[in-house]
Amino acid sequence: MALLDYFIRPNHIRRLRDQWAEARQIGSVQEYHSHLARIAMQLNTINEEEFIDKFIRGLKSNTRTELEFQDPKAIAEAVK
Repeated sequence: MALLDYFIRPNHIRRLRDQWAEARQIGSVQEYHSHLARIAMQLNTINEEEFIDKFIRGLKSNTRTELEFQDPKAIAEAVK
C-alpha cells in the first residue's frame, strides 16, 4: 500500500470523480465507453446501473434520445 501511496497523486480520487462527472462523448461510442470504463475501474465504486446512467447521459443528443427509448438494462446492450 505504501508503494501505491508513493506513486498516486494527492486528490487522485477527486480528480477521477471530476473526470467521471465531466465525461461526454466526443468521438465514437466505443471510445466514450472505453474512457468511462477506465475511470470506473480506477474508482472501483461504480455499479452497472450508475455506469449505464452516466453512459447514456454523456452521449451525443441524437444517440442519447435513441438509446433512452430502447432502455437498455446492461452496458453491453447499450454500447451496441
